[in-house]
Amino acid sequence: NPGGARALRRSLRQVFGERPMTLIAGVLRDKDARAILAELVPAARRIILTRSSNPRSARPEDLRAALPATAAPAEVAASVPAALGLAAASGPHTVVCVAGSLSLVGDALRHLAGGSDKPCSIEKPAASMDSLY
Repeated sequence: NPGGARALRRSLRQVFGERPMTLIAGVLRDKDARAILAELVPAARRIILTRSSNPRSARPEDLRAALPATAAPAEVAASVPAALGLAAASGPHTVVCVAGSLSLVGDALRHLAGGSDKPCSIEKPAASMDSLY
């Protein structure tokens, strides 16, 4: 929801300051993608749009059309693993944020946990995306 996206953007700024951020975004079709993305994209230097495994997930091409005119150019990834792979090339000091739907975050955590349903450890942040592969 837009309120949750706004709170996330504020939290990211409080925790990471002005560090560059890559946003991996995916939203369900029945949600207000335009409002959610309007809250999230101002903080992002790089935007990667994708879809989760949820059948209600919006197509990345439709999300691109919902982006604010002021957004950075968006890339499209066919899957969450592909989006994470693109994000890994963002640089060692770049924050990677996966947001937009819980199913998208779940897919990312599952992939980072090696494809199993075992929870991904988030006790200590990764030093870089390289350490996740």
